[in-house]
Amino acid sequence: MSTFLLERQEYSPALFLFPSNHLRYAEYHAMINIDNAPVFGRVAGESGIVIAGMPVFGTTNKPDYSPIDLTTEKLDERIRFMCASSHACYDKNGLIYYAGPDECPVEYINGVAVGRHEPEAQSTNYLRFSGAYYTAYRCYYQYNRPSPDGLNTAVNIITTTVNNGASFCDVDSLVGIECTTSIIAKHVSGACNWVFKQEGSSASDIIFTPAEKAFNRKSRTFTPILYSGHVRMSLLNYGTLAVEDTACSFHRQMEQGKIATSPIKESTVFTTRGASFLLVEMQGAAGIRVRYTTGDYDEYPANGEEWFPLPWSKKNWGTRYIPTIEYIQ
Repeated sequence: MSTFLLERQEYSPALFLFPSNHLRYAEYHAMINIDNAPVFGRVAGESGIVIAGMPVFGTTNKPDYSPIDLTTEKLDERIRFMCASSHACYDKNGLIYYAGPDECPVEYINGVAVGRHEPEAQSTNYLRFSGAYYTAYRCYYQYNRPSPDGLNTAVNIITTTVNNGASFCDVDSLVGIECTTSIIAKHVSGACNWVFKQEGSSASDIIFTPAEKAFNRKSRTFTPILYSGHVRMSLLNYGTLAVEDTACSFHRQMEQGKIATSPIKESTVFTTRGASFLLVEMQGAAGIRVRYTTGDYDEYPANGEEWFPLPWSKKNWGTRYIPTIEYIQ
């Protein structure tokens, strides 16, 4: 007579009853399972009474190959998202906020849900924030200004002379390394341009003209050089016309590589956002087609795994989103 062992798997919704000499591990089975006997319950996507070589009594759950809609508030169960860090998103009011770790909220443009942003590689912001903000030269600051996060965290930079005013931060450790800088800012007043750049290098110039009165994120890729002994990133006013020319700065970022990734929270030290991962349940499909809000798409063949990880984004954050993923059968 066979003895029976009662086992409970960590993720199983049911108890397992097996002959002791035929003990088996069944990750997705919730059933009573005895070798060479009928199976009662759910096995590998089927539910009902299952007997080898006989019809199934009950229901059979086939793979769900319907398109995955990523514009809905609730994330489809065929998608998994992982990120150990908080990450920037746009809410339905157009405000930037930071979703918590492992959260993958739908994002909005002009109040319309557009999908989820692509997964991103790990990145570090090398522009440090301090209580005094950046070093001021021929300018002063007004804090707690209206900002794209709705929390009045932007800062006005206001010139005090008719010569170049500057708000700067040194990042000497990045000399000779290809980097991408980005800034969310706007021109407030005055007739001259404000330029975010590395001093001594026109290759890094990001320009805000007097016509740009709304916050905008701009970026530039370049290789920093030493200039007067420093790699100095500055928001400069080239004005020689009047005092009190003003720009408003919300966020500045400098990271290695060619991509302006999502805004990383500034701190008194270099801040790193962990890599994010977006996985699609393949269900035996031949591949998937990932569509973007720009109208283009990528196709990926199945890799033999149950969950397929989408590649990290090769586009600047905020330039496109994923509204739909389709199965290729």
